[in-house]
Amino acid sequence: QERLKERREQLHALLRDGIEALQLNGHPDHRLPNTLNVSLPGWAPTSHVVLSAVGDKVAASAGSACHAGQELHVSHVLRAMGVDKERGVRALRFSTGRYTTPEDVTTAAAAIIAAVNTKP
Repeated sequence: QERLKERREQLHALLRDGIEALQLNGHPDHRLPNTLNVSLPGWAPTSHVVLSAVGDKVAASAGSACHAGQELHVSHVLRAMGVDKERGVRALRFSTGRYTTPEDVTTAAAAIIAAVNTKP
């Protein structure tokens, strides 16, 4: 469990450093050790655009687990946490696993950062 949390925190730090105004969705300490849910800033593409750009490199989902695959809808879980539609449509959910390495996290973060920061 500690290793999962370390990988999650590594991913969060890399994304935070590479994406200006990235927002954490959820409590900073009291959350699952393997799950990271963040929202991209308003100037960034929606989560679905980013996921389509990195889909062959990163396993991730838009929004929350209970609404996976529902484009441009904010899940009731994110709404209950106070996430509005503008922020909710830019929410990305990542999970680390038993076999996730630090190198995997670095590679994933680089792909996500590049997709977010690429101007259309």
